[in-house]
Amino acid sequence: MPSEDPKTYYKRGVAALNKGSYSLAISEFDNAILADDKYFEAYYQRGIAYFKKGEFEIAVQDFSSAIELKPNFAQAYYYRGMAYEKLGRKDEAIMDFEKSKELNSTGKIISKSQDKKGKLDLSPKYDKAVVKFNEAISLNPKDPVPYNRRGDVYLRRMEYKKAISDFTKAIELNPKYSEAYHNRAMAYLGDESYELAIKDFTRSIELNPVNSDAYYYRGISYSNLSRNEEAIADFTKAIELNPQDATAYYMRSKVYRSIGKEVEAEMDYRKYKEIVRK
Repeated sequence: MPSEDPKTYYKRGVAALNKGSYSLAISEFDNAILADDKYFEAYYQRGIAYFKKGEFEIAVQDFSSAIELKPNFAQAYYYRGMAYEKLGRKDEAIMDFEKSKELNSTGKIISKSQDKKGKLDLSPKYDKAVVKFNEAISLNPKDPVPYNRRGDVYLRRMEYKKAISDFTKAIELNPKYSEAYHNRAMAYLGDESYELAIKDFTRSIELNPVNSDAYYYRGISYSNLSRNEEAIADFTKAIELNPQDATAYYMRSKVYRSIGKEVEAEMDYRKYKEIVRK
């Protein structure tokens, strides 16, 4: 049985999920659930991690578990609907979307984002944000900022094609918009277009060399292409810029282990554990 408080595992899972380390996030949520099998938010967030990995059947199971524990959990219905849609189960998807809309309209969203920046708050309420940014764009179609922000909404909802379109427009209006390059790279990463993601992360780094997240996520992209040395270099740079980045140590550990560097892998894994226990 897990030896730590379930909230500790949960918080580490959220941090890993934010970093795109889905396998690590799942492991932490597993431990949270083992410690407290009624932890509905852990089921939900694990479902999100499985969804992002493309394991939609397992995601459905976790969203269903969250709904069983909290029947008015609008977000879980919404993302179970998204998973059903990915599986081609259209009727079930429509039913879940309708239930989510019904609960959302009556203000019965049970779970709020655990991330102060809102990265995990993926509920339908973002529709209102889209309307707001649509209005800003209609008032000033030459301003790149509303395109970037609307794209960020689509990115959080994993609507990658729409996000890419908006970030591209923002870049067209401001070719030195580092944040838009970074965001478009994140959308490409989510869409598994790793070469395009690398290109945009590289441009973002050129414009903002101290952005540790850009190195980290470019490292993820390299890792997905089995370009291991480049991945290690980027995780190393991310750690240099942010020495308390536990997930960068964890991911570098994984890459080291994949190429047989067990000593380096173990050192990084120990450092990861040291940081997350603080």
